[in-house]
Amino acid sequence: MDVARLRSDTLASLRPTVLAVFFAAVGAIGALGHPPAGMLPLTLISLGAFLWLRPWELSLRRAAIAGWGYGAGYFALTLHWIVEPFLVDVARHGWMAPFALFLMAGGLALFWGAAAALAAWRRSGLVFVLAFAGAELARAHLFGGFPWGMHVTAFVDVVLYQGAAWLGPHGLTLAVALALLGLVEGVRAAGARAALPRVAARRLMGLALALGLGLAVFLPPLEAPAAAGDAPLIRTVQPNAAQQLKWREDMRPLFLERKMRATAARPHADLVIWPEVALTTWLQEGGITFTEAAQRGRGAEIFIGAQSWRDGQAWNALAHVGAGGNLRGVYEKHHLVPFGEYMPLGWLFSRVGIYGLAANEGFGFAAGAGPKVLDVTGIGPVQPLICYESIFAHEVGRGVDRPRLIAVVTNDAWFGQLGGPAQHLMQSQARAIEQGLPVARSANTGISAIIDARGRLVAYLPLGRSGHADAALPAALPPTLYARLGEVPFAALAVLALLSHMLARHLRSGRFQD
Repeated sequence: MDVARLRSDTLASLRPTVLAVFFAAVGAIGALGHPPAGMLPLTLISLGAFLWLRPWELSLRRAAIAGWGYGAGYFALTLHWIVEPFLVDVARHGWMAPFALFLMAGGLALFWGAAAALAAWRRSGLVFVLAFAGAELARAHLFGGFPWGMHVTAFVDVVLYQGAAWLGPHGLTLAVALALLGLVEGVRAAGARAALPRVAARRLMGLALALGLGLAVFLPPLEAPAAAGDAPLIRTVQPNAAQQLKWREDMRPLFLERKMRATAARPHADLVIWPEVALTTWLQEGGITFTEAAQRGRGAEIFIGAQSWRDGQAWNALAHVGAGGNLRGVYEKHHLVPFGEYMPLGWLFSRVGIYGLAANEGFGFAAGAGPKVLDVTGIGPVQPLICYESIFAHEVGRGVDRPRLIAVVTNDAWFGQLGGPAQHLMQSQARAIEQGLPVARSANTGISAIIDARGRLVAYLPLGRSGHADAALPAALPPTLYARLGEVPFAALAVLALLSHMLARHLRSGRFQD
């Protein structure tokens, strides 16, 4: 029995709706590798199953449906937390929640549907792998970008993601997809009628790839160098302020005191980091709070998330407060959350009462000038990232002097209690690995952490607990290949794969034979 032909004929006979649902189920299995389930092998098994099914052998339209269905199932389950921000104020935003999940999952799935259609046009699994990796790169950039939930991001706690230090997240996506394609084709060829040497070679290739992927999934990453004996002490503060309570007049003093207590805790820290919008007044009105925090910190410099207002515009900002309570610098978030911090066509939506989730006016926040580093005494340049900015690998370290530390401030109270906060934490771990730099992460409700240059959690405070996490500043590694070259390794790997494929086709056709 020709299993490949039977599989292709069965898929071709399914109604389009059934085909989409079937592949959505395959995609949903892959989402289980992400938190809260964290069943890592299923992410690779799911993508491998998609490659095994070879949807590029279908018609162009049906291949697009298969790719879209796979993406829709994957993103709907991975991004389950996307409904949580709309439930903070149910009366105002609750009706948007199902539309947000459907539109987000369906919209992102279009990238994968296009990749499958392109592969069907060329009738090639390699074209799908290249197009799939390219689609992931595209969704990190187009329409503002949203690279959350990449397959490879699930593996930041194991050795597999260490490859991102060389290839970046998109290059690693391509490498993993190529390995899975080789494994699947090796297993498939081993069961087909072929010359014995070719079967043996394919079996060995499949075995080697299976072993390599298995080790990459189950082995922990290498340890980073130990922190210097005189390394400054870093502290991330977590007040655990529920979003529904954070702005209540009777609760503000409680949450402020929690932040002050954490700042004053012994041993005294050299840098204290408060979470996103930790200041409940405008930054320009925060002088008294800055002075008190500096006094409590006993010589610490402090990063304080705040909203800034000037010239009729609001910014989501980070204040750098000196040891004397003086304002040493301000960073203004430049990569804003669409429909959260600003509304596209806000002037129009505001007329019908639709506003951004985190802003009180239709226009929302203004965008800052761009990436920036803040010079901290005893540490050097620190690059701040505010919440959503931490998911964009290509923006970290670009356009600024190489930082000594990445500081992420966020308010994950928006993301609920299931997988959202853990997935967001993994984004910070990924940035540490890619850049070879430590990351200090302060989250309003958790998970706050200090992360070493290999992506390991040195210290952390779990979800839903108030307090602080301390650690000596972890050692930095030399600039990684990805930090130096960006997406160049991804492009080089794509070209190499394509040239290898073309060479193999020429050899099989006998054109290079005497």
